[in-house]
Amino acid sequence: MVLLVQMPEKPQTLEDWLAAGHLNPIALLLLAEFALAVLSDVLGRVVSLIDSLLSERVTNATSVRQELTQTLPTSRTLVAAVLLAPNVHATGPNGTNGADGSIAIGGAMSFDSLYLLNGVQITENLRGQPYTLFIEDAIQETTVSTSGISAEYGRFGGGVVNAITKSGGNMFSGSYRQSFNNDSWRTLTPYEKALAEPARSAARLDKTVPTYEYTAGGPLLRDRLWFFTAGRIQKQQSGRTTTGTNIPYTFTNDEKRYEGKLTYSPTSGHTVRGTFTKIQQQLTNQNFGTPLDLRTLYNQGQPQDLFSLNYKAFSGRSWRWKGSTRPATSRSRIRATTSRPISTRPRC
Repeated sequence: MVLLVQMPEKPQTLEDWLAAGHLNPIALLLLAEFALAVLSDVLGRVVSLIDSLLSERVTNATSVRQELTQTLPTSRTLVAAVLLAPNVHATGPNGTNGADGSIAIGGAMSFDSLYLLNGVQITENLRGQPYTLFIEDAIQETTVSTSGISAEYGRFGGGVVNAITKSGGNMFSGSYRQSFNNDSWRTLTPYEKALAEPARSAARLDKTVPTYEYTAGGPLLRDRLWFFTAGRIQKQQSGRTTTGTNIPYTFTNDEKRYEGKLTYSPTSGHTVRGTFTKIQQQLTNQNFGTPLDLRTLYNQGQPQDLFSLNYKAFSGRSWRWKGSTRPATSRSRIRATTSRPISTRPRC
């Protein structure tokens, strides 16, 4: 296509140009049609880009699977998995080693994050750290989200941690783990080394304590109904001394954790999961703060239980429905009773 334009000596109207034969009407129509097509394509791409930016969300998240925590020289707890994610630091109050779960995410305060188990909140309301309503071998994956988090979550300014437990499948499977711990295997601190006998020898209790963990899962109705169960049993004992007076005593933590889960899929694209977790914990010679006398010690029961129900469905090509609930019966109770300390050494 060749378009010839002869520039006149003086400005003329478009009608004069067409009458004089300087412009080809057919070529002019083709050029206009081509310009409209280009403009329409550009506008379509811009609208598509804006729509994708408004509809899509970029979430900065890290997923830590159980296989990784079992390989690395670290513990298998929820706290250890969270500390493997970037932008996470164990610099909250009550210590900087993360042993007490004082985790800060995304530069926020340690009490300003949200912890979920199977999509249900397990954040305690005192320091904002997670309850131990889990069994290490039952955790399948832990996801730590630090930015770009969906508006469906709330009540946090740091990050969101969601731990997903295992579910049963069409094949029966299970595991058993037995680990051992001894208080005397830990080295003495500089303060404990400076203690006089017998407080120095009593600072560490030489007793091997086993921990039992099991998991089991499989089908109840193939391709429709599956079960999963797990448990953790431990009775930990450790030597302690009172502050200033250096009176030795033995602290005992008798804890049993259980989990049961049922998964039902009535048809393709629809899944219902119900999970119940329970902790039976009894603390002997517990104390608050810095005890000076053995008479300040007490026994404390800390039972906890959690029931969650999740429903997930897919309808069509682009619609997804998901919901979860935690009934009001879910609770964490603390029961304390005074008792006579197990040590019979003279008091100050």
